[in-house]
Amino acid sequence: MKLFRSAIPAALALGAGLPLLAAPARIQARAQVLRPARTAASYSLEIPVVARVQGTAFFRTAIDLNNNTNQNGVLARYQFSYTCVASSCSPQGGFYRTPVQSVTLDGLDNFHQDDFVQYLDSRNLLQPGSAQGSIGTLLVTFDNLPTATGWEATAQGRTYNRIVETDPSRGTVVFAYNGSTFFESANYSLVATIRDTKAAPTIAGLLRSNLGIRNTDIFGTNQNVTVRLQFFNTATGQRVGNEITLAGIQPGELRQISDVWQTAQIASTVNSAIAFADVQSPTANTPTIEGYVTIIDGQATQDAAFFEMKCADPAGAGCFAPR
Repeated sequence: MKLFRSAIPAALALGAGLPLLAAPARIQARAQVLRPARTAASYSLEIPVVARVQGTAFFRTAIDLNNNTNQNGVLARYQFSYTCVASSCSPQGGFYRTPVQSVTLDGLDNFHQDDFVQYLDSRNLLQPGSAQGSIGTLLVTFDNLPTATGWEATAQGRTYNRIVETDPSRGTVVFAYNGSTFFESANYSLVATIRDTKAAPTIAGLLRSNLGIRNTDIFGTNQNVTVRLQFFNTATGQRVGNEITLAGIQPGELRQISDVWQTAQIASTVNSAIAFADVQSPTANTPTIEGYVTIIDGQATQDAAFFEMKCADPAGAGCFAPR
């Protein structure tokens, strides 16, 4: 495979993602992020996608917060940062954060909700209309652990849809968004392979790709970040489709491009591409970002797999692993 590309592209062009309209008058502050081992008995992790969206299927996210130790009184503090995408939202595309909430876990304890967005709505924590369509991230900080090496407490999201929406007994199709411990947060660039076989389905299915970028801001800069997406044909190394710019992503905010080929107008003759997500004007103090790709079999079940984008910063300069 040939690939021709500079490490940090400078020019930016307009693109599209989830709509970002004027922010509400008051948005809750982003909760502090604690990297593993930064404190004696606390650390944070983030589930990159928590959703309740009805489209080609009705997607919900189940959440599990787990205390894997025998110690009682472990405190899990969580904050949902989300974009309200339903037509019932006012404004549609508004970005919000819930106040920080907490739950106490005893030894080997678990907190579970099958439909986490609906659960938050039942507690009057969401903007009106958000239960009909929201997508965002869940930041979780665990306190009062015996140590903080990273295994003591975990959070996991399971995003799923029913095979037959009116009959839950028929089962579900799922792709999991594991909690991130910021292994792939980057200051400069992320990379992933994406696929699309809608024009000519293969034995693997009628595939399309979604791509999401979020502002993890693991050092607490409280700054927005602008990210440009570019796509390169894996067969030729040539750039394909249109550039997409995700402007002003707020800390904790997720922007998802649904159906990259359609949104970026990539030719149907291209069925595999490498996607780069580049921060605008990056520095060592730029807010960190993470990304993911979901490759979806666009048939009746909407079966999908989740892949984390990998840090592609020059010489690993801005790739942050827990420490």
